[in-house]
Amino acid sequence: MKSTTKIVPFNLEKAKNGARVVTRDGHKVDIIRFDGRDSYPISGWIRASQLIGDSDEYASFTKEGYYISSNNEDCRDLFIEVEEITSV
Repeated sequence: MKSTTKIVPFNLEKAKNGARVVTRDGHKVDIIRFDGRDSYPISGWIRASQLIGDSDEYASFTKEGYYISSNNEDCRDLFIEVEEITSV
């Protein structure tokens, strides 16, 4: 069997239940909270973001996983990473 990963659209409930969260460009995101009180209730650390060098970046997101808004695609938008197992 062969294992590969792919990203699928962000799902808040899956993220709350421990699914691996990554950015659009594949950086791992460690979610700190889901319950912020403004338009960007999700916050966490984007690990080793190339946007600012080799440093981690703290960021906030909409409940749909957008970094800015649904009208502006950004490399920091959230996705869920899933593993696919296929037979060889």
